[in-house]
Amino acid sequence: MTTSQASRLVTAVVAMALLAVSTTIWRSPQARQVAADVVTPPPARSLDRVLSDATQLQGPDDSDTPPTAGSAGRSPMATPAPRPKKPQPIRPAATRTDGTGTSDESRPVPVVQHRSTPGPASQAPPAPTRAHKPAGAHCWDFRWQQDAQRAYVANLRDPWGLDGAPGPRNDDGIACRDLPVDLRRATTTAAAAFVAPLPDTPSKAALLQPAERYFGVFTRQAPFVMTEVDQLAAATGKMPSSVTFFAGWDQPFRADPIINAWRRDMLPIVSWESRPHLTLMDPGSDNAVDDDYRLSSIIAGDFDPYIDKWAADARKLGLPFGLRFDHEMNGFWYPWSELANGNQAGEFVRAWRHVHDRFTAAGATNIIWIWSPNVIGALKDVSLRELYPGGDYVDWLGLGGYYRKPIPDKQATFTNTFGESLSALRAVDDKPIMLTEIGCTETGGNKPAWIESMFEALAEQPDIIGFSWFNQTVTAIPIGQKLPVTNDWRIDSTAQALAAFRTGIADPSYGAGTPAG
Repeated sequence: MTTSQASRLVTAVVAMALLAVSTTIWRSPQARQVAADVVTPPPARSLDRVLSDATQLQGPDDSDTPPTAGSAGRSPMATPAPRPKKPQPIRPAATRTDGTGTSDESRPVPVVQHRSTPGPASQAPPAPTRAHKPAGAHCWDFRWQQDAQRAYVANLRDPWGLDGAPGPRNDDGIACRDLPVDLRRATTTAAAAFVAPLPDTPSKAALLQPAERYFGVFTRQAPFVMTEVDQLAAATGKMPSSVTFFAGWDQPFRADPIINAWRRDMLPIVSWESRPHLTLMDPGSDNAVDDDYRLSSIIAGDFDPYIDKWAADARKLGLPFGLRFDHEMNGFWYPWSELANGNQAGEFVRAWRHVHDRFTAAGATNIIWIWSPNVIGALKDVSLRELYPGGDYVDWLGLGGYYRKPIPDKQATFTNTFGESLSALRAVDDKPIMLTEIGCTETGGNKPAWIESMFEALAEQPDIIGFSWFNQTVTAIPIGQKLPVTNDWRIDSTAQALAAFRTGIADPSYGAGTPAG
């Protein structure tokens, strides 16, 4: 064989190999997709959901105005991040059904997906009818993006629709965006992004008389951030079924912590204080004095616009939650106490009823009203009955108290901490009792035994429907003292305390929330 013949043979072999490789690549759907994208104009990144009733549709010709930042929940210039193209399956149109017995022949725009450029204007497809998206319809049932979007039910609470499963790549309502756009028709735009549906909750009646006791907690961040709750659930072996947080009268109503709590099946309780949320805690401050927040001002209606707005927002949300309004009113350390801030006898009941009546007028009947005095201890001369607004204004009796330090000749038990106060509370009314704020210090080394006694005592008192544990470490200057004191109220302050709590809360009579996801 000559050199020239050998050269031609090598050239022929290389050419045949290249032909085989190129044929294999072309047969892949990814390669055909890339080629189609070169020929077909890229689909417009248009949103198709509108703020409307779930049955209203947004057609491709209805709007060509981009959403505003206020209505869309994002910048009007924002462009959704591109995601990888996925080849769409081609299915026989005559035999496929939507899972409900409806064949493709009855669908509004039953076509097989194509990846070709639009034809001449004379061949433009007819305008689709304004029919609801049939159950089970998919993007590949349509040729053009506008046809899919026109048949798409505009429901901001539906994360599925025609744009796939919900999740981080759902892009809040970009329906069939991989379909080609018919350039002779306007694209659609959305008025807002996807709105997640509210969680399902028990009825207020079921919450008022629960089948299981509430295992509630306070943490520094929950229910705004649930990291601490998750950690506590892992430590105790049970997810709390209730969570309490504080709010002041300088803050608007916030729906997000209530929604966050219910997403984990936890009853939210708002400890609502008629004073600013942030108050000075230094030794020279007097938290019981605030001329702007006297009970007489509440009664006179000075705060009615704020109360009415708060109540209206609570009604609009519609989810039930507990409201521990102006707790520990029998003490002298808050500006709503009748023993402080220039308040007069009888004004607390009048202020409570005034606020409650405003909620009733606003239609905010989803509230569980919790009247929660402090353990009587050194407050035995203060009449709880004279501070009680009445059975028509209260759903639960609350009680807050702590085991703070050893007391000579007095055993460290739950009964010695709460027994006397529970008797006084039951003398006022026979409503269910919620221990709204409790804790036990490590001072003295009695915490494990005190926790054990708590679970033993609660098992014998069925009218106590639960407790909310103050799960924080606090350093503060006690009333009447000059030096700060640190109390570690946390459930897991020591391994021994945690073990005692973990054993007690394992009782199935205590309810549990659900983990995230």
